[in-house]
Amino acid sequence: MDDDFFALGGTSLSAVRVAADLQRRLGQPVPLPALFLDPTPAGLAARLTTEALPASVEDALRVVVPLRRGGRLAPLFCVHAGMGLAWAYTGMVRHLSPDRPVWGLQLPSLGGGPEYDSIEKLAHRYLDEVRTVQPAGPYHLLGWSLGGLIAHAMATELQDRGEEVGSLVLLDSYPGGATADPEALDAGDLLRGLGVDGSPGEDARSLTYADVGRRLGESYGPAAALTADQLRRIAEGYARSTRLSTRFAPRVFRGDALLLTAADSSRAGGAPSVNAGLGHSITGTVQDERVDCAHNDMMQPGPARAIGVLVETYVSGRGG
Repeated sequence: MDDDFFALGGTSLSAVRVAADLQRRLGQPVPLPALFLDPTPAGLAARLTTEALPASVEDALRVVVPLRRGGRLAPLFCVHAGMGLAWAYTGMVRHLSPDRPVWGLQLPSLGGGPEYDSIEKLAHRYLDEVRTVQPAGPYHLLGWSLGGLIAHAMATELQDRGEEVGSLVLLDSYPGGATADPEALDAGDLLRGLGVDGSPGEDARSLTYADVGRRLGESYGPAAALTADQLRRIAEGYARSTRLSTRFAPRVFRGDALLLTAADSSRAGGAPSVNAGLGHSITGTVQDERVDCAHNDMMQPGPARAIGVLVETYVSGRGG
């Protein structure tokens, strides 16, 4: 009952299959984040019987989503990376203090909401959401990749409002560098990005988002039943948010930050130095730590464990 699914070799991909199978057998929703947060049979059973979990994919696409409710410590707000979803952070959350509530921030357009034409406007919207959860500071913010740029913009706006930022954590976040005219992910790329292999001889360019939704249902069951419209919004949101990062000019944040860089960065020359990122836009001390992974793998089980420990140590050390 206390065996850890991931410690026994489980992966994010096999977790999707487990969630789908449990949902079929139990006859009730088993959201994937529940398995990441409580990866033992005992823990998952307790969560499914005591916690109000998202009843639908639309609920899971809301702008602010609870990754872990309750706890006596200050909440941590985690801003999505380029795909616009905060679900990936659930792998890190279980390595934070169990007394720390964690909330994810997601692109409004994924749930059918408005689009925003700058990181600053998106940061302002997210702060409105954050203030409904936590009306006053100190605030603790974290962002991965694009999310780090948004978290930095949120931090500077909070200071403009006279609020205190307790901690700012950036996961491999660097302004600029992205292409100014990215294309939306096509259906084939999206299918591969969600872990489903193509059929032999299949032309990925001929796939539609409806095909992707059908294939996801066939592969993983109803727990992964994203509609064609939801998949289209995710793919288009990726391109729009990537364009925003090329136009972002960070203002100065008056405080310290934790920067976690991927040691195996895909950027030329390996992981950049602090000053290659947001370091020039932070007046205080930037604690730079390397994580043994690639940029896109930071929320895989091994790196997520290391990141969770570093983040909890940093946030708790700053009064969080």
